[in-house]
Amino acid sequence: VPRGPAAAARRPGDALGDAQGACGRGACDEGAFCPEGSSVSIPCPGGTFSSATNLASADECTACSTGSYSLAGQLACQLCSPGSFVNATGASVCALCEAGDFLSVAGGTVCLACPDGSYCEAGSAAPLPCPAGKRKHPTAVMRSESDCVTCEAGHFCPTGAANQTACSPGAFAAGNESGSCDPCAAGEYQPAFGATACATCPAGSHCALGASSATPCAGGTWSGTEG
Repeated sequence: VPRGPAAAARRPGDALGDAQGACGRGACDEGAFCPEGSSVSIPCPGGTFSSATNLASADECTACSTGSYSLAGQLACQLCSPGSFVNATGASVCALCEAGDFLSVAGGTVCLACPDGSYCEAGSAAPLPCPAGKRKHPTAVMRSESDCVTCEAGHFCPTGAANQTACSPGAFAAGNESGSCDPCAAGEYQPAFGATACATCPAGSHCALGASSATPCAGGTWSGTEG
């Protein structure tokens, strides 16, 4: 039994105080919780976080908001990257946008339909335009470049075209997959829309570059040849 001044300085409850002090020196870490009787800290589960210390249960970890996620033991949630989303709280992973949809911002909760003239692969952060000479498929969901449809002869499709456009009079597209129409050469003309070739200018007329009709030679002049 201790004697002397040391014994007089100790009071009932000092042993309990020592034990509590020892536990206090092991305060539960940020991003974790420590139930009663813990010998180690337990990470907050995925989909939750905590920047505070001394949590006693998983219920005290905070759920991630929509558009964000976390792995186990995190001090903060991370925003979903462009091309992915979460529309519920407490997520441990973000879902990729489906093919045919896209999402250009971080922290999104819903993906958007790919716009006309473009296609969107799974996880797309931005729509990609159909290349020149091709256009949007009239009925298919645009999931890849292979869904873009070839533009027909007599028509043109610029980059990102939703529909093909007929060549105007004075121009033509001889084959499929044209990004633009070519003007009729001097000495030729074309009066119709959607032409695949130009006609030769008849005798007694002249036709400038890109002519949509043959112009008769003026009085006092003549042309005895075609073209």
